[in-house]
Amino acid sequence: MIWVNLLPWRQAAQQKRGRIWGIAGGALLLVLMMLLLKGYAQRSLNQQQRITLDRLNTAVDGAQTFLLRAQAAQQQVRELQEQLEQHLFRQQQTVLWRDFAYALGSHFPPGTWLNTLHKTRHEVMLRGVGASILELHQLRDRLRHVTLFEQVKLGPIQRLRARELAFDMQAVPVSLLVAGQ
Repeated sequence: MIWVNLLPWRQAAQQKRGRIWGIAGGALLLVLMMLLLKGYAQRSLNQQQRITLDRLNTAVDGAQTFLLRAQAAQQQVRELQEQLEQHLFRQQQTVLWRDFAYALGSHFPPGTWLNTLHKTRHEVMLRGVGASILELHQLRDRLRHVTLFEQVKLGPIQRLRARELAFDMQAVPVSLLVAGQ
């Protein structure tokens, strides 16, 4: 029998297997480390995105609140502008009616005079006395040229004593058409 020393061959095979297992173990360890790092990186990224999303949600909520406040302010400005326009319109109407009241006597021919003037929202009623029908028609025509009135109608005329004529005149204000009231 011959004695063969298989120790170097066995040792070389074991070293080869050890290297393979070492490489496999190292690769496995490397893969595990990569998976752990990837999980950690993903968790960190998720946390960062959650923080960013929370900030964005807070910003969106703030923007929506600001938008609602801005819309409420715009609505309030529109309401105030409408109130201002109505106030200016009423003020303008007041000035026009005041000027009309001051100049009313100049519209009456010499033989006519006014007994009552009654203004409602929809009409102005004039009652008075005149000397002739011609003067009453002149009064009606003069009042038609007043910018406050859209329409002026001469109502019933009654003969009174001493050749006087009682009249009713109805005038429709223009403000009904302009203001839509």
